[in-house]
Amino acid sequence: MKFFQAVVNNKITVYILTLIIIVIGITSYVSLPREAAPSIKIPYVFIATVYPGVSPQDIENLVTQEIEKEVKGISGVKKITSVSRESFSSISVEFTSDIVIEDALQKVRDRVAIAKTKMPADIEEPSITEINFSELPMLYVNVTGNIGLWKLKETADKISDKIEEFPGVLSADVVGGIEREVKIDVNADKLFSYGLSFNDISNKISSENLNIPGGSVDIGKSSYLVRVPGEYKEPENIRDLVIKNIGDNKIYIRDVADVTYGYADRKTFSREDGKESVTVIVKKRSGANIIEIADKVKALLNNNKELVPDGVNISFTGDNSKFILNTVHELENGIITGVLLVGMVLFFFMGFKNSFLVATSIPLSFMISFAVLSMMGITLNMIVLFTLIIVLGIIVDDAIVVMENIFRL
Repeated sequence: MKFFQAVVNNKITVYILTLIIIVIGITSYVSLPREAAPSIKIPYVFIATVYPGVSPQDIENLVTQEIEKEVKGISGVKKITSVSRESFSSISVEFTSDIVIEDALQKVRDRVAIAKTKMPADIEEPSITEINFSELPMLYVNVTGNIGLWKLKETADKISDKIEEFPGVLSADVVGGIEREVKIDVNADKLFSYGLSFNDISNKISSENLNIPGGSVDIGKSSYLVRVPGEYKEPENIRDLVIKNIGDNKIYIRDVADVTYGYADRKTFSREDGKESVTVIVKKRSGANIIEIADKVKALLNNNKELVPDGVNISFTGDNSKFILNTVHELENGIITGVLLVGMVLFFFMGFKNSFLVATSIPLSFMISFAVLSMMGITLNMIVLFTLIIVLGIIVDDAIVVMENIFRL
């Protein structure tokens, strides 16, 4: 009773505390990061290894068992499950729930690196991944147009580089399109007639097509780095490389092979409405503001002729920020509607003063909630928003019950 008596006798202090709650609450609400789902850490690490053309039994003996021997010594490992198929090894490592997944991931990488030294040299690099829902794609930027897939890929690469400069962006991966590459089609019969092998051509190109550092030159107080550029810019230069000298005769690459500037084999495909496109997949970092990132990406690409040339169209799909915006608007509408309806109903039964006190309890309660969420480092995600919407009804009910009993007394 003394506490409530002190509150009643010090109205100015209560008004100041209320104002402080409002300021802190609004500031916290504006600064809270928005994201689709909360950051959930799943204590699993997956190891996938490809060894082409090897039977399941050999995969088990040469790859799976070697990795298991190293990984099982990591502290916190709860269970290891493995599957060996033709050309492929898959290992799932389950850790205890109290493990820090980032530390576990690094430990697995270190142990797999040790195991790789005991495996065949021609094995592909093992892929080590975790499950992180916060790093799922948040936005797809589709690049379409009539300028050709290669130009679309080039445009998408530039867009990707710009997007990755934004704070909070984890990656902007480019899917689809084609890339240019120099193709050297060797005639095996001509190669054999000159007594040459594929290694002769490969070694010659590798030794010629590189930049050579030349150290430094000191002139007075200045020091200049010397570099001999040797990388070829045009395929014609590769055609004129001398593979071997036989007497006075020189054997060029053009004598045994056709050199063309073509396209690499496609590894990924992307389509929009049945048409070829190139897609930039945007992923955010855990805890980053999904709405802020989406707005920056859209602002970057709107009417930007430097990044988006004529003939290129940009569209957005899989935009998770729209869902978060709609949910936030639902919460705001619920708060405003609750305040108005409660105030109107109670005004007829309890008068203006009591209805005003009940109505103000709703936004003040949410202000305190936003401040606590901000201090705890919790983002404004789908779970938090739905919880706040549900709690809105409880706050209204409790406020009405309390004020009704006070009114009776």
